[in-house]
Amino acid sequence: MSRIATLATSDYLNSILNHTQSRVNDLQTQVATGKRAQTYAGIAADAGRLIDLETRRKMLDRYEQNNAVMEARIDITSNAVDGIGNTIRDFRQGLLKLTTAVLSSRPQT
Repeated sequence: MSRIATLATSDYLNSILNHTQSRVNDLQTQVATGKRAQTYAGIAADAGRLIDLETRRKMLDRYEQNNAVMEARIDITSNAVDGIGNTIRDFRQGLLKLTTAVLSSRPQT
């Protein structure tokens, strides 16, 4: 049997023993129940990581949705520009035909 030198050392060793016994009890409870902790305070770090992953997943989903919306807008704009180009081309061809017809029907002097 060993002797403890001071009351402070004795109290310190008792606190270490109590803390160790508490950790052993918690680990035994985890093994018996299959749960990481009996309260939410015991899973705070894991919950934070889970929430972070969920937040990142939602951000990626929104990013994909925004890309789909922008792609649809680009397709609509492209179709509108193509339609305007076709209309201008048809107008130009009609104008050239009309100009040619007017010039060819003029009497030559």
